[in-house]
Amino acid sequence: MIRVMVVEDHWVWASAVAKHLDDAEEIEVVGVASTADEAIAMAARVRPDVALVDLLLGDDSGVRVARVLHTRAPATRVVIITTEPTVWASREAREVGVAGFVAKDDLLTHEQLVSIVVAVAAGRDVFPRPLDEMGGNESGVLPYGLTGQEREIIRCMSEGMGTPAIALHLCVGRQTVRNKTTAIGRKLGVSGRLEIVARSLAEGIITPPRRA
Repeated sequence: MIRVMVVEDHWVWASAVAKHLDDAEEIEVVGVASTADEAIAMAARVRPDVALVDLLLGDDSGVRVARVLHTRAPATRVVIITTEPTVWASREAREVGVAGFVAKDDLLTHEQLVSIVVAVAAGRDVFPRPLDEMGGNESGVLPYGLTGQEREIIRCMSEGMGTPAIALHLCVGRQTVRNKTTAIGRKLGVSGRLEIVARSLAEGIITPPRRA
């Protein structure tokens, strides 16, 4: 029997996933958590074989859960799930040793969900989307010596995202975003987010954000 913990702050989605998994003969849902701290404490009690962990948990990150479990409960294999997979989050997740990084669109059916859990429990890693399908194709050379991650930060700025939101989007610390912002300004020869975005738009580094 595969013991599974679901970590998701949207209760309706979490309940639906738990129901699908409980309907499988080979799977038992041993816990459902809605926050990172609750998940870490629950994992210590129930010792799941597989943890399905949402990437964004309110103002916290599922990657932090994965990082802690990798140290405290190494037998638990973590799969990060998200509505909006990005190359940055996938790379950060891989670096902390997760067993999978899956878009929620890839979990739409009972069969898909169960097959991923069974595969992970059997020791296989599951990364259905190649990085370049997550917007991670960085083969082009960017001007001013900018990196792909720095361009993503600029794009986030252009959409009005603040430091906390950018940090969650990229699965990095807030201080990292601040340091990167300073580095971007230095490379572009400007200061302040408005000037960074204006210069980047003028130079074609990013395109104007889409309006709803």
